[in-house]
Amino acid sequence: MDVNDAQEVVSDQPQFLPALFRVNADLAVSAKLWSIAGDRRHELMESLVAQEIPPKLVRGIIPALLDSGSDAFLSRAFEHWGKDAVLAALDWTENHQGSMPEACRQALTFQIPSVMNWVESESRSTPALIAAAHVVAPYCNQISKNDSRVWRHAFNDVRESGQQGDATYLQTFLLGLALKNAPPAPLDLISECFEAIHRKVSWQELRYDTWLILEPLVPQLSWRKNWDKCERMRRGLLLAFMQHLWPAWELKERIRDREILNLILKSVHKVDGERYFRSI
Repeated sequence: MDVNDAQEVVSDQPQFLPALFRVNADLAVSAKLWSIAGDRRHELMESLVAQEIPPKLVRGIIPALLDSGSDAFLSRAFEHWGKDAVLAALDWTENHQGSMPEACRQALTFQIPSVMNWVESESRSTPALIAAAHVVAPYCNQISKNDSRVWRHAFNDVRESGQQGDATYLQTFLLGLALKNAPPAPLDLISECFEAIHRKVSWQELRYDTWLILEPLVPQLSWRKNWDKCERMRRGLLLAFMQHLWPAWELKERIRDREILNLILKSVHKVDGERYFRSI
């Protein structure tokens, strides 16, 4: 039975679909059948995970889930089929100009290594990279060993095209990677990103979801002062210099705004950095 035959059989009797999927899993590549299933889609998914599904078929099932609005089942698919399912979802995003349903994004946050494998495996479109950045950016700790240049190229493309919101998100992401010493040139990223994001934070122009990239990377203050995100950023930068053994003199080379630099230097004693930064 092919997809057309199955549609004819179940158009008025969708309860037969799980049985058909158990007999012929190839039917699961049809977005139309997933749509017809309605409330029985959970049964369809469970009928599939109970079988041995080859990788090629997995890469056909995932687009059908997305095309039919069945993305709520992607978490189950990623959990059961792993990398093949993740790559198929990201390929779908690439083919749909960076579109990524929220349920898909959330499910992918548990698959960071596979997402990074996809990002780095070949050249990707800027819209797809933006979508992937919204998956991995809050997890800079997990990807700090990966090359940051792919994100820097995406940032430059977005900035040149005038997409301010996406540019700010990627710039904050790059700052997070810099604070974790991501290769190949974290200090160049400090030069390019720290002052701009510090200003946006001070002007209360940084969206909360963008701040969440930096939240786990900068130190906490006392409960009465933790609202001061700029101070947290300044201390985070100083701590990064000491942790990664960046030359102290680089601080005044990378931070060109004298006002911001003076504020940073006032925070040196708050991170016990007097000895490290005594040369400046």
